[in-house]
Amino acid sequence: NPPHQGVLMTPQTASSASSPTMPASSSANAAKWRPILPNTWIGRVLYVSSAEVYGQVDPEQMPIDEGRAPRPRSPYGVSKVAAEALCVQWHETGGLDVVIARPFNHIGPAQTDRFVVANFARQVAAIKLGQRPGVIKIGNLEVTRDFTDARDVVEAYLRLLERGAGGEVFTDNRQKWSGD
Repeated sequence: NPPHQGVLMTPQTASSASSPTMPASSSANAAKWRPILPNTWIGRVLYVSSAEVYGQVDPEQMPIDEGRAPRPRSPYGVSKVAAEALCVQWHETGGLDVVIARPFNHIGPAQTDRFVVANFARQVAAIKLGQRPGVIKIGNLEVTRDFTDARDVVEAYLRLLERGAGGEVFTDNRQKWSGD
């Protein structure tokens, strides 16, 4: 088989069979792993990418859909495009059953205040409790964002695993993710 095609690895001993990942790289550890069958993958993979792959999009070019070419503007976005390309390559040449999701921002319970909506909620709660003055500190008001509740995102991921076409990319589009 060509070296670029996917090969699953399995432990040679039953004692390490519970480990889902290959141990740290070393000749001693690598010797414990062997290929199962070239180009055979077990199960279905959901790769969660990011809408960051699109970079900055002008308002007149909204809404974004899967047909829009990625134009990342950050190392994070570039890394997501590269990982998507690897998933598609494995799908096409190695038979990996993978679905790629490009979600936008998630919000939901227990989110840390590093994120904008949770930060606003924390500030409002502190004001209501009399712990701070009645002023909410915010950043750039010119930025626009799409938000999806994390519980809805999980539901969409499950639907993609059930119904999404292998090797395809799905942007945060409620109708397409729901399969309706």
